[in-house]
Amino acid sequence: MRGLQLAAACVATVACWSVATVAAGSEQRQVLLPSGHVEPTGAKYVAGSFALIDRAGHDLPGARFPSVSVLDAGGRELVVPDAETPPPDADWLWDVTITPEGILVVAATLADGGEPVLAQYDLRRGRLLRIDRTGEVECRAIAADAAGVWCVGTDRGKANEGSDDYDVIYHFSPAGERLQSLFPKRSLPRPTLAGQSDIQVVAGGGRFAAWLPGEEVLLTWGPGGSDPRQVVAHVPRVQWSDEPGSQRERAPGHLGMLADGTTVLMTYIGRDADEPRRVRRALYAVGGRGSLERLPGSCDLFPLGYRLAGIDGEELVLLDRAGRRFVWLPVRCPEEE
Repeated sequence: MRGLQLAAACVATVACWSVATVAAGSEQRQVLLPSGHVEPTGAKYVAGSFALIDRAGHDLPGARFPSVSVLDAGGRELVVPDAETPPPDADWLWDVTITPEGILVVAATLADGGEPVLAQYDLRRGRLLRIDRTGEVECRAIAADAAGVWCVGTDRGKANEGSDDYDVIYHFSPAGERLQSLFPKRSLPRPTLAGQSDIQVVAGGGRFAAWLPGEEVLLTWGPGGSDPRQVVAHVPRVQWSDEPGSQRERAPGHLGMLADGTTVLMTYIGRDADEPRRVRRALYAVGGRGSLERLPGSCDLFPLGYRLAGIDGEELVLLDRAGRRFVWLPVRCPEEE
């Protein structure tokens, strides 16, 4: 891979808010992906913007990969100047997030020496602010608040030695200083963190949560690392087909956070028996007993190919991969009249 690039010059887009019948009887907002972009390999709705990760390539002129694009709430590109988008020698892009102050944070690994870094960009001015090397900590997933960046990561030095004597949650200040760490790796149900690609972490309502699908465990904590909790996620294990003829058993899930700090995990539970183009995805929340419980009143029937990108108030923001758009659907289904 030839480098990390924030999306080059603003592309003429047809971004719109419109009414679409996404599910029977529902009128919902949507935002189209800008022209020139293929299906992103990663997408987040955070701090009122869309952050897109592209590890496969798109049709923008002069693009390098991996790359990050940031869109405003209407689907227009926010980051433009190619000359100010180091690190130019990024070999792999793990995750992105946006702080409440409008700072884009990128977790990447550099090709030269394989150093893990957190790079910060000012979205309002479109310029690089700083690149912070995180030492042995390689951040796989990140979320942010005004106090800094939280990441799910590995201590590469100890992991390479076969040791599990390190934590998996790390907190870095806005200046890149490592402040604290939480949750010893040896306390996790299964020691498979190093090989995971679907790790997620989210922030909202003054709380944080991380989803480790390999361990099937949900980690939650409050400001400054307070009130840490570990929840074993007993969600249905299903036969999931990514491609025709391909079956594998897993407990997939996508993480979100409601405004009140309630952690929501959306998981696949099967196809609809009457409509093959729809799938059932359950919404779970951490209950009072410290276990995952179905979110009362939540919808469970979604069009095929929808993936949770974030939560906006009382609405789910989902990436419709087939339709190349983002759509808003209610967290809780309207009652039928």
